[in-house]
Amino acid sequence: MSLGNPPAKAVQQFIHPQEPSSIQLAAVRTLSTVPDTTISIFLIGQWSKLTPEVQNEAVNTFLVTDKRIALLLDALESGTIQPSSIGWSRSVRLMAQKKI
Repeated sequence: MSLGNPPAKAVQQFIHPQEPSSIQLAAVRTLSTVPDTTISIFLIGQWSKLTPEVQNEAVNTFLVTDKRIALLLDALESGTIQPSSIGWSRSVRLMAQKKI
């Protein structure tokens, strides 16, 4: 899955295991500013390839909007994302969320 607009597609290429973590983290942060759910869908598709550090930053991108939270909850329910990737404090926050 790639993001639709060309600048986002260019940044998305930096979220790759061969890139240094600092570059991947910067790319995730940059793409999280795209106001729709495409970054969330992309990250879910790449989840197993992401390092724990990048996964941790990726979780932050989900917690921005209700639609992104719903995608995260779906990924947790399906087993695509493991609950251990979320951490205790964020798990508590998610337990308080209603699924959209």
